[in-house]
Amino acid sequence: MHSESEIMISPLNADLIEDIHTTNDYFTLFGKIIPSLQSGQWTYEEVLFDEPKETRFPDDRLDWNEYINQEDKMLFL
Repeated sequence: MHSESEIMISPLNADLIEDIHTTNDYFTLFGKIIPSLQSGQWTYEEVLFDEPKETRFPDDRLDWNEYINQEDKMLFL
């Protein structure tokens, strides 16, 4: 199990799709992560906002299968 302060980057597989379709509650947004793929290596930069805000994701059901086993696509959960 990973701690809340640790970010794990891993390929999306069919078992993880269940994690995407969870209850869509409001959450505090205090920053963002900017991903980058350079020379086949994923990295990220953290950017913190001056003021946190409450938000939630749209109620949508997308087909995430196009992300499974794709080395050039990333999905952040």
